[in-house]
Amino acid sequence: MTGLPRKLLTRSTDFILLIVIIIVWEIVTSGLRIIPAYLFPSFSQVVSRLSSEVVSGKVLLAAAFSLYRFSTSLMIGVFGGILVGWILGWYKLAYRIAAPLIYSLYPIPMISLYGLFIIWVGLTDQAIIAVGAVTAFFQVLLNTITGVKDVDPILVRAARDYGANDRQIAVKVVFPSAVPLIVAGFKLAVIGAFIVDVTAEMIFTPPYSSGLGWSVAFYAFIQNDPAGTLSALLVLAIVGGVIINFAEYLDKKAARWRRAIKE
Repeated sequence: MTGLPRKLLTRSTDFILLIVIIIVWEIVTSGLRIIPAYLFPSFSQVVSRLSSEVVSGKVLLAAAFSLYRFSTSLMIGVFGGILVGWILGWYKLAYRIAAPLIYSLYPIPMISLYGLFIIWVGLTDQAIIAVGAVTAFFQVLLNTITGVKDVDPILVRAARDYGANDRQIAVKVVFPSAVPLIVAGFKLAVIGAFIVDVTAEMIFTPPYSSGLGWSVAFYAFIQNDPAGTLSALLVLAIVGGVIINFAEYLDKKAARWRRAIKE
């Protein structure tokens, strides 16, 4: 079986499984009423609620706030992670000095820093952006360091023998070899920053703003509204799925690039 039919078969299977889950959900909640609606509403109720939220513009506004915070966090974290990771991977002395600090901070759950950022910058978007940026930073930082340090030294020596300077080696030798691992770190940064930003929104959101995380918390904790909660979770799943699948696509492209370099 060739690659394309296999992909189509996989996608068809996934789609059929999704339809089966929705049908079972509807039958259990609306048809047989095994689960009370006040605990777990039917799929049709959730879709109806989501439709009203879309028409009113609430869900679009919430998604816009979340995507703004996420994209800003990601850009800051990825840029900083690549820059610092490149320096630490290339210069051994800098790595020896910074490594103890990096590996002592990395195991800390990044969401726990949210309170500290609120103290520093107040209850603002900047606090959510900061905790997401730190999460993305560490994921990209470690992969960039590994990617730069794992460059074949024979290639570097050959480039020096041909008269290449450090800048030329960095651009023409190190960068192509390190990119696949950097992209793998980017994938982890995307997932981590999105989860942490949404979680931060659920904990505490700046006044007069919203977000998908806050929508889930608002409907669940304040209004005790299961249909609203599930509709917000559905939007969160769709947005997160699109973002993570895009990161997965880039990671697969980078993996092919890495195999091509090794060959």
